Amino acid sequence: MTLPTVAACVRIRNEARYLKEWLEFHRLVGISVFYIFDDGSTDDTRSILEPYQRSGEVLLWQISDKKCHQDDQSVCADRKHDALHGERGFRDECLRKNPKNADWILMTDVDEFAFPTGAARSLPEHLAGDCEAPAYYLLRWHVFGAGGHIERPEASSIESYQLRGREDDCFPRFT
Repeated sequence: MTLPTVAACVRIRNEARYLKEWLEFHRLVGISVFYIFDDGSTDDTRSILEPYQRSGEVLLWQISDKKCHQDDQSVCADRKHDALHGERGFRDECLRKNPKNADWILMTDVDEFAFPTGAARSLPEHLAGDCEAPAYYLLRWHVFGAGGHIERPEASSIESYQLRGREDDCFPRFT
């Protein structure tokens, strides 16, 4: 069985503290390329992304205040989408261009962690065996709150935030 390729599309701003953990987690579950739109980060975001860019795993676009010239060869990373679509405009660009021709694109945020359930050990394995060519999947959403922390802990997100709401809470079940 040939496994599909999976990319992740995300818009970030000053996420350096969480970025490496998020990238490494998603690499472990089978995401092979990351389409990242940087919305003016002033922290260590670029230095964290640099080795991933060199390896070809990260494609990075700086969001610009200047209107970009959209042609068939480039990804548009200006703010023209902000008024109408916010983040969705950049997600539209991931779908429109998909520079690495991934079979699937996960639209996500750096505080969200997607992982397979059941027997599958990776997202590509899960997607390959689940059903025949659906257009999209809705992922079950579990809200992990502050977990009793008053201040942000030094430990990783996965280690620090392990308490979540009940199954029948009022939060949306899918995102």
